[in-house]
Amino acid sequence: MQSRIPTELLDYVFLYLREASDLVSLRACSAVDEYFSRLAEPHLYYRLILTTSKDREQDLEFTPDEVTDIFSSHPHLPSYVRSLKLSLADPRDAGFPDPSLVPVLPLLQHVKCVKLEYRRPQSEFWGKTVLVIGVVEFVYTLGVHQSDKDHMTRKMS
Repeated sequence: MQSRIPTELLDYVFLYLREASDLVSLRACSAVDEYFSRLAEPHLYYRLILTTSKDREQDLEFTPDEVTDIFSSHPHLPSYVRSLKLSLADPRDAGFPDPSLVPVLPLLQHVKCVKLEYRRPQSEFWGKTVLVIGVVEFVYTLGVHQSDKDHMTRKMS
């Protein structure tokens, strides 16, 4: 049975919950019925935080293995991810591709924004050059065209 609440209004409510990072409420909404699930899931999976750390700082962080399991069970979900944050726990993880990320990255074809986070204080190891190369190579891994890659490199320099 379809809700009497207009789709546009529900979408606005789900957008509000997404912006408030209220994933508990979004999960509850997606479990109401198929109609709510279809509207809430794009907001629930809009942002993804992948961490290579064993100790998570947020409830919203997932390991690459967890994400691979979720996406293999629900193959439509990766298309909803638009923002990806890579939370690296160790300086050695700054090299791309991190082996644990390899199965996940090709699934994220609709990502528009990539953020890199290094949890320890910045050092000379984690300089601007490493960040630029890492982001450009990561985006290239996702299938961005060469002209877009060159444009990104110029813009970030």
